[in-house]
Amino acid sequence: MSEAIKLIEKYSTRGNVKNITVIDVIENYYTLAMRVESVEESKDFSRFTVVRVFSDKGWGIVVTPQMDKGKIESAIIKAIKMSEQTTPIKTYSGIAELANYRSYSSVFSHREERTPVNTNTSELLDIFYNMKEKANSLLGSHFAWSEITLTYKKQKKHIITSDGIDVEEVKPTTDILFYVVVRGANRRLSTASGIIGATSGIELIFSKQLNSLSENVTLRAFQLVNASRINPVFKGQRVKAVLNYEIAGALIHEAVGHMLEGDRLIEIGGYATGIKDAKIGDEDITVIDDPLIPSAYGSYAFDDEGVKSSRKTLVENGRVVNLLHTRLSAAYFGDNPNGSAHGITHQPRALMSNLYLVPKDWKLEEMISDMRKGLYLEGLVSAELRGNLIVIEPEIAYYVENGEIKGAIHDLKVATTTNKALFNVDAIGETFQLRPGLEKGHPISDGGPPVRIKKLYVI
Repeated sequence: MSEAIKLIEKYSTRGNVKNITVIDVIENYYTLAMRVESVEESKDFSRFTVVRVFSDKGWGIVVTPQMDKGKIESAIIKAIKMSEQTTPIKTYSGIAELANYRSYSSVFSHREERTPVNTNTSELLDIFYNMKEKANSLLGSHFAWSEITLTYKKQKKHIITSDGIDVEEVKPTTDILFYVVVRGANRRLSTASGIIGATSGIELIFSKQLNSLSENVTLRAFQLVNASRINPVFKGQRVKAVLNYEIAGALIHEAVGHMLEGDRLIEIGGYATGIKDAKIGDEDITVIDDPLIPSAYGSYAFDDEGVKSSRKTLVENGRVVNLLHTRLSAAYFGDNPNGSAHGITHQPRALMSNLYLVPKDWKLEEMISDMRKGLYLEGLVSAELRGNLIVIEPEIAYYVENGEIKGAIHDLKVATTTNKALFNVDAIGETFQLRPGLEKGHPISDGGPPVRIKKLYVI
């Protein structure tokens, strides 16, 4: 990268250039899948260099396939021209800036014990086969099929900037997805699924987490066999519900994570600069975004602008105290960069890392037994924002009557409004768990404890 540093110094004072960043990226991919009638293995490798130029009008970004002096210089020149052809967003007041950040150098490698190179494929397939056979044995004639997929990615990125940042990070991630399809009444098909993930090598497949995943998914599939549609009397009604950690995490993801992205707030304008200290939930609500959790799927040492990652309290005692920032949004709000920028081949955007609701002291059994009538929701099919509505589809739900779990329900959707969701939480569990996922292609996780919410609309 020494040649790139010289080129950055050469062009960083040209015209209206405010910042030049060069990122060298090397990625290795590995996937192993046991599907219905096939076993599939794939490997891939890529290397590319990204040049990002920020001028007083916006970004110019060019991706070139090689770390070559000539190609990088051409990419810098082109990116400078492209940055001058953008149009500043109207909600910015004055010239857009990147928040200042100190110059520093650092190298960080996440721990990794096993890779696809030093692990026998047949050993992995034996584990997959045993998971499938256990599910088949328990579910008997109700078992339709299952699929198991292991995905491994190792990314090495080296970031240098015109203001003196020079950092390198090696991050391996592994995730394992398991789902089981069962036949119920009238040959109805239902799916139970689960995922585990970590910033680690494929040693994850030999962990206790995989055993728990296998057992939980198989048990949920068993419960889905005799599940029925929700009683029509509930349609359109408000119900009290207990959400397991997966659904509670999805709720926090939508109601806090996306709502406090600095770039998004700038784009919608209006109340954005006044959101700090806004009350968005009851006093028991504290939400953390922490990319420093060891081995968590969304963990990282530096964000994609080279800013050191940091643990951030976003909501404390129900009030907004911090936002997720890029250097651009940090400057707009007058804050310090906090290591939340994601995006290598596109404009960096603020995004969550490991987002969770801080646990309290309720046991799951107490939350359910304390309910006269309502629902208990498990597993996540989808969660999405529709205007100001958060719509959630669990894999399975259960009627709760007089504190006891009754029959199972399939194909249910519930909703709450973004401005009321966290005010309606009236019990927060004591356990803690994160669910891995991808947001715009970036590894994240969300979760925390199970929660009870006073009002959900059945749709």
